[in-house]
Amino acid sequence: MRQTERGDTGKYTLKAQNENGTDSATCNVTVIDKPSHPKAREDDGGVPLENYLVEKFDTATHSRWVPALKVPARQAAANVDGLLEGHEYKFRVSAVNSEGESGSIRDIFSGSR
Repeated sequence: MRQTERGDTGKYTLKAQNENGTDSATCNVTVIDKPSHPKAREDDGGVPLENYLVEKFDTATHSRWVPALKVPARQAAANVDGLLEGHEYKFRVSAVNSEGESGSIRDIFSGSR
């Protein structure tokens, strides 16, 4: 099946018919995909989460989003090292599974060091 979505996961019955008769079979289909935004783990994409990617943005330099650390999927908190005194930072978090990376929750954490 092409262009499936996570919502297409479910039980399907396949039926075949020809001049010799009819047969059917039922199977469970699980559609896997990248996870949803890491908001209370709404959807892991159908496969276990591997980690969360935390990125930082230094508002003083207005440079770009920089990977700060990877956090194991079972870990609920993390500390970001290497922040500069007096700088304000924004952070965003993405969930990662074997299918890829979710969109990120942007600017959910901000603060100064």
